[in-house]
Amino acid sequence: MQKDKNLKSTRQNISFPIYIVALCIIVIVAINSVIHDPLVGYDSDGHLDYITVIADHLPTEEDSGEFFSPPLPYYIPGIAYQACVFFADTPLLQCKLFGGHFAKGVNFFLAMGITILFIKISRLIKPENKFFTLSALSLLGGMTVFYKTFSQVRGEPYVAFFTVLVVFLTIKMYNDETNWRYASLLGITLGLLVLSRQWGFFLYPAVFFVLVRKNREKIPVSKHLYMVFFTFFVAAVIGGWFYLHLYFEYGALTAFNVEAKSFSLSNQPFSFYRNSGFRDFLLFKSPTRKTFDNQLFPLFYSEIWGDYWGFFIFIREKSPFYAAFANKEQITPYLGRVNFVSLFPTALLFGGMLVGAKRFFQTITKKLHKIDTIAFGFFFLAIAISLLGYAWFLIKYPVHPKGATIKATYMIQLFVILPFLAAEFLEFIRMKMPKMYNLFLFLLGGVFLHNLPAMISRYWWWLR
Repeated sequence: MQKDKNLKSTRQNISFPIYIVALCIIVIVAINSVIHDPLVGYDSDGHLDYITVIADHLPTEEDSGEFFSPPLPYYIPGIAYQACVFFADTPLLQCKLFGGHFAKGVNFFLAMGITILFIKISRLIKPENKFFTLSALSLLGGMTVFYKTFSQVRGEPYVAFFTVLVVFLTIKMYNDETNWRYASLLGITLGLLVLSRQWGFFLYPAVFFVLVRKNREKIPVSKHLYMVFFTFFVAAVIGGWFYLHLYFEYGALTAFNVEAKSFSLSNQPFSFYRNSGFRDFLLFKSPTRKTFDNQLFPLFYSEIWGDYWGFFIFIREKSPFYAAFANKEQITPYLGRVNFVSLFPTALLFGGMLVGAKRFFQTITKKLHKIDTIAFGFFFLAIAISLLGYAWFLIKYPVHPKGATIKATYMIQLFVILPFLAAEFLEFIRMKMPKMYNLFLFLLGGVFLHNLPAMISRYWWWLR
């Protein structure tokens, strides 16, 4: 009886930090949603132009540089824009900004949904293990790229939300015997995922892998295959029409605003693959624009933890409306320190990938059907395919000399999956060395406090 009381007390004690971390994530997103200027963001003009026409028609190349982007993220802000035009006696630019602010408000609710789903997924994978939930949430909440992405008007916040929802429904469908309802919901969510951004297609093979790995002892093979077919049929119906539109209008399912080249590694210079940023420790001294032009690793790493391109806390000298607040000399040393201290959570994420690789090969070689093994194998495969797909994109559509398409936000789906794998890596440490686990959580907290200023926008719209 005393042991049960102690166990219950431990669970209650660990629940409080979980709620605190979840609240911190939501509050930081809320702050950025309120203060960040919707005119500031990757290709912000194109995304805001998209909002102004979507209520009437899909944008053409003349309407928006983002004509190739799927329309789902723009519908609700587009309605807000049209309402402003109809009811308010204000210039169209003000209505465009109103639509942008409305989009950030939607992003806030998407982030809240992700936080709730994170807790639910953790409980599916590790029932009664709240340490796993705490680790996963702590790792998610410590990444600058999450907050930077959700402060902008674009499709990736939707990709992040639907990715986490796909993960939740896939695990539920795998774990449930009578799951036609989950098959329908999963198909709809997969369709909405690719109506948010093309990156969503990278999850499809991993979802298929999980569904065909389902324990056939629980369900007849014929019914199982019908459900798999039905899931992807629904996804095609929901999301496929837009890609047919791209094909008939622009001649390719993968239409883009940069000319495609034949796939060849030589499309990118050797420095793109080789340079690490460790030479002269520039990764920790000067992780801002022009330092790592078109160098994949240091630029991508600096975008995960900091603000290499200068759309969040690094205000550039040539930044429209904000040149008077340029802060490169002041902010660059701090961003260098951010990159340095973030080596620790990066190591945990890398350890998570190793755990995921092990579990993935276990599902293939040993035919294991335990839910946690399947889930971690699923996560690893989704991340691996996304990385390969993103590498294909960067090589197929090279942008010289800056490498402007190297942005961590483009792969936000990685950063809402990786924390689960890293949390399992921390679980291994906790089981073997509980004191080391406590130390690691303490260090994660320290990194978070150090990096917190990098997670809150300096582009305040009222200063414009």
